[in-house]
Amino acid sequence: MANLDFQSKQSATIQNSKPKSKLWLWACGGFAILICVVLGIFAIIVFSPSSGSFPLNGKVSFPSAVKKGDDFDFIITITNPTTNPIFIKHFALQSDLNAPSLLDGARVMSVEPNMESEAIVGKDVQFPYFREIKSGETLTVIFHMRAENTGTYYEDVGVYSRHPFLADPAFITVFQFGPAEIVIMP
Repeated sequence: MANLDFQSKQSATIQNSKPKSKLWLWACGGFAILICVVLGIFAIIVFSPSSGSFPLNGKVSFPSAVKKGDDFDFIITITNPTTNPIFIKHFALQSDLNAPSLLDGARVMSVEPNMESEAIVGKDVQFPYFREIKSGETLTVIFHMRAENTGTYYEDVGVYSRHPFLADPAFITVFQFGPAEIVIMP
């Protein structure tokens, strides 16, 4: 019987060590899966087509100060540096963080090329373009404006394009500028 008690204690010891080794294997496997998931998410963020934008080269030019009642031009010039055409959806004039918007101080008289304005959020306005810019092509958009109210005004510019891999109406920013600061003097 002493022999039997020794064997049952030994088998109990062996059986008790097996759950610990299974637990260790499950923990290692779970950790490996977690690492794979994290690396997969990182890879999707870094290498996905949605994060690979195709920015346009561009500049914005405008006078730093104008007199109330004077006409002036707010000009956006963009160039497509890619080897593919880029379909431009909108040009947007957007207010900068609750600062007075240029559109509070001046009125858009006309736009070249001709585009109608569409109000979006708050005082933000977009101008639908819906045309392609071919590889190497440069486009100049001129907002002919009239200064109407004195003060210091700010404006952000956004150029938005159809996303090449997502269904319409998905779009991304391909050019961003701002804030522009213009003083309208008495």
